Amino acid sequence: MKRRDFLSRAIAASAGVASVPLVFRGIPVHAGSYGAVGSGQLSENDNVLVVVQLFGGNDGLNTFVPYTDQKYYQNRPTVGIPPGQVLKIANPTMGFHPEMSGMQNLFASGKLVAVQGVGYENSNRSHFRSENIWLTGSGAGSVLDTGWLGRYIEFTNPAYPLQLPPDPFAVQIGGTLSLMLQAEKGNMGITLADPDTFFRLGRNQLDETVPGGTPYGEEYLFIRAIKEQSDKYSQRINDAFQGGTNIGSYSSTSLSQQLRLVARLISGGLQSKVYMVYLGGFDTHSNQASAHAHLLKTLSDAAEEFTEDLKNQGIGKRVVGLTMSEFGRRTRENGSSGTDHGTASVQFLFGESVNSGVLGQDPDFEVTDSSGDLLHDFDYRQIYSELLEHWFELPPDDVTQLLGGRFTPLPLVRTATGTRPPSTPGDFSLGQNYPNPVAPSAATAIPFSLASRAEVEIVLYDVQGSVIASVASGSFDAGRHQARFSAFGLPPGVYFYQLRVGGRKVSRKMVVR
Repeated sequence: MKRRDFLSRAIAASAGVASVPLVFRGIPVHAGSYGAVGSGQLSENDNVLVVVQLFGGNDGLNTFVPYTDQKYYQNRPTVGIPPGQVLKIANPTMGFHPEMSGMQNLFASGKLVAVQGVGYENSNRSHFRSENIWLTGSGAGSVLDTGWLGRYIEFTNPAYPLQLPPDPFAVQIGGTLSLMLQAEKGNMGITLADPDTFFRLGRNQLDETVPGGTPYGEEYLFIRAIKEQSDKYSQRINDAFQGGTNIGSYSSTSLSQQLRLVARLISGGLQSKVYMVYLGGFDTHSNQASAHAHLLKTLSDAAEEFTEDLKNQGIGKRVVGLTMSEFGRRTRENGSSGTDHGTASVQFLFGESVNSGVLGQDPDFEVTDSSGDLLHDFDYRQIYSELLEHWFELPPDDVTQLLGGRFTPLPLVRTATGTRPPSTPGDFSLGQNYPNPVAPSAATAIPFSLASRAEVEIVLYDVQGSVIASVASGSFDAGRHQARFSAFGLPPGVYFYQLRVGGRKVSRKMVVR
């Protein structure tokens, strides 16, 4: 048996609550997950990440709606959102589902970024497998049993479990601890509902009579050391809960109450770096309209309430929220007024420290995979790279090691030193290459324009973030330009070309057929 499994079972058994269901204001939990205690070696900044997992595969096309594209309505004559109902934003082609006024408000106030076309190569349409890929940070062809955030925490805390700080690394509200927070050393987070209940459960005692000089005895002593620290965690979390507050009202939905608890713990001074919350029900194969509308309202309202609460308390700049769902839905609706498992989708980051806007190209219903579904613009690990490198301030080489490859970070968050450049700077622009898709034996033109003379570089990447070729490099005058590139010898697939001007850059997708 792996030490991780041994620890999880033994600790749960010692507390006598291996599967005791608890409820905190409508939030179901399994208590007793005390396996994660930390070493205090995390980065010195006090930034916090809140992951909002949307179980079931959210329909991105009806969430962030391409309401000016008639092909969207041709594919979705029944479930498509009518143009007049779409909530408009400062973007001429995209808008929010009519129940998402909360996120519309966040976008208008500069607190939300929509990342379009997020996915990975050879997208898997199985809930279990694709969720595993997103939680571990793997590719479609590899299977990992540790989570991307679990590895990050373990990597930055080499002394764990010999050194244990007063606060847990990560807190998950409800459920069994996510694979995202697992590492080789075991659980790197705790599951929590009602802090008072957690406090009382921490009083359970372990048997003091332990056989010495045996493998079991050594493991048991290790567990007992963690258990002693968990008692301190119980008190610490209770203190943070009692010392924290919420400013502003929250809806009665489970997600709003989860985020309300997270905001109160952050307000109370708990130094955990990561929180996880969840919302289920997105597997909308039939009668999607009403169910999906309710889910999107729940998500949107909760995100706005949470962001405004933290802002009112003056701690909002420390916290960024990220939505994630295992895949999007198919471009075409099915015969049951629903949508089936698809590929790429939209994900959101929200908070006072995001670079608000829309990143990525609008959905392209003509450039699709063999099933007629959307190709991805961005590998989902480019979001992870951004958060690890620019939110948690981990060196790029370490991020590459943790994710098993280099995935170019997307300009989504502001660094500790200020706002990073926007994705589309006003003094230069990058156009879509044409023709696109391009045949492997043909050439394509990449248009770009400059407001003034500048040093320019255009680089081609594959979906893993590896450099394929330098397309253009040198000094260019103000005006419109074209860089020509031959796709000869390139395997069919998705690529990205990036225009760099000084320290700023912007990317677009190119497809080789």
